[in-house]
Amino acid sequence: MSIKPDSSLNSEYPVVDKEEFNTKVQNYYKTHSVNSKKLEWTRDRIEDVIKLLEDYNKAKFRGIRATNKQYHHAHKYDVIKTGNHKVLILKRKDTSHPTLEMIPTEDYYQKILEAHLATGHGRRDKIVNALRTKYMIPIFAIKIFLDLCRVCMTHKNNFRYNFKSTPIKPISSKDFNMSGQINILDFQTSPDKDYKWLLHYQDQTTKFSFLRPLKSKDVKEVALEVLKIFLQTGCPNILQSSDGIKFTTSVLSEITTLWSACDVIQGQIIDPQNEESIEKTKQDIKNMIQAWMVDNNGTNWSFGCYFVQFQINSSYQLTTHNTPYKAVFGTDPRLGVTSLSENMVTHFSVEVKVEEGSEDSENNEEKD
Repeated sequence: MSIKPDSSLNSEYPVVDKEEFNTKVQNYYKTHSVNSKKLEWTRDRIEDVIKLLEDYNKAKFRGIRATNKQYHHAHKYDVIKTGNHKVLILKRKDTSHPTLEMIPTEDYYQKILEAHLATGHGRRDKIVNALRTKYMIPIFAIKIFLDLCRVCMTHKNNFRYNFKSTPIKPISSKDFNMSGQINILDFQTSPDKDYKWLLHYQDQTTKFSFLRPLKSKDVKEVALEVLKIFLQTGCPNILQSSDGIKFTTSVLSEITTLWSACDVIQGQIIDPQNEESIEKTKQDIKNMIQAWMVDNNGTNWSFGCYFVQFQINSSYQLTTHNTPYKAVFGTDPRLGVTSLSENMVTHFSVEVKVEEGSEDSENNEEKD
C-alpha cells in the first residue's frame, strides 16, 4: 500500500468540515426533548449556571435558603477563575480528580480536532482518553467527528481487517524491557529520498515504540538502529521479529559484534494470532504517517515518523489500559509551559520577575 498523501486531501480543505460537524451536532440535540438530560451546553447556558452558582454562594454566605435549582447545580458544578475568566467545571469529589471544564458546543470541533491530530487520527477510545482529564465532551460528538474525517474514511476504504471476535492477548512480561519486537515496514512504493523502509521496535509489556527510517533492510543497518535504541533503554531479555528467526539471529549476531556486553535471547516463532496483530499495527503506523503527511501537506515521512512515534507513545492502549509513555515514565508527556497549571505558570513568572529584579538591583549597586 502506498502512503503518498491523497491529492484530494490538502491544507486547503480541513480533514473535517466544521460547518457540517456543527450542523450534525445541532440535529442531534433537536431530536431530544426539552426535558431530556442531553441538553445542549450553549455559552448562554454555561453563563446562566455560573450565575446560579454565584447566587448560591451569596445566599449561603448571608444565611439565606438557596433555591432548589441553585442547590441542584451547586451539587454538580463549580466555578473557578483563570485570570479574569470564569470557568464552569464538573464538581470534583476530591483534589485528586481532574478538573473537567464544561465547554460550549461551539468549542467541540476545535477540542476534538486537536485530540484527533495529537493521537495521529486516533479512533474513539484514544480521543476519549485524551480529553477525559480536560473537557466534558459527549461521545456522540466525537463519533460524528470521526465519521466525517476524510483521512480516516480514506483509510477505511483502502484497508480492511477481518479479525476474530476474541480479543488479541499481548505477550506476557512482568517488567519494561523484558521482551522487545522488531517490525520492518515496507515503504518502497513511496520512498522519501533514500529512505524506503521503517524500523518499528516495540517493548511488549508497555507497548512503548521507537520508529527509525531505513535506507535498506540490510541486517547491518537494522542492527545499528536497534543498537542505538538499546543504548538508550538497555537490552531486553528476549528479542523477536515478524521477519523470522533467521533475521532475528542475524540482527542479534551483528549487535553482539558491536557490543559484546549485550546478551539477548532470541524469541520463539510468532503464532498466527500475534502475527495478525502485528500486521494491524504495521497498517496503523502507515495510516498515522499518511495522516501526518496530509496534516502537514508534505511527503517527508522519514522526519514525520518521529512525530508519529510520539503520538503512539502518548495514545491510550486498550491492551494495557494506559499510554505507553505513562507506563514507562509514570506520568503523561509534557508539552512545555502548556502542561503547567495556571498556578505553576504564575509561580514561575513571579520567580522570573524576582530574579530580574535582583539583577537590576545588582546592576544599580555596581553603578553606584
